[in-house]
Amino acid sequence: MKSPESLNRDGTSVMVPQREDLIAAAEKIEAGLGRKVARRFKRLSPLLDYEGELAFVLLEDIDWVKIKGPGYAPRLGYTIANDISARTIAILGEKKEDRYDYWARPRAFRVFCP
Repeated sequence: MKSPESLNRDGTSVMVPQREDLIAAAEKIEAGLGRKVARRFKRLSPLLDYEGELAFVLLEDIDWVKIKGPGYAPRLGYTIANDISARTIAILGEKKEDRYDYWARPRAFRVFCP
């Protein structure tokens, strides 16, 4: 899952999230987590990582009425994507039942999908 703000449409340089950005991202995942991280870690590295991935792209808006039908599938395209992640946020979710929430948020920083 990628957030729309993570798309880098014009070749802008990837911006490294600062400590405040990482704390805000943690807070969006779980109320109080950002404050806990801020108290515990005075310095916070984003632990940037990247992967080349096959990305599927919706070529049309999803018809929310038809989506529940058995044969509905929106038209898709595909491309190669450079997927950048701030692993600092992902590791906060290790051993948690909802750890996938922690895997999505580190990929959602602005211009993280060139």
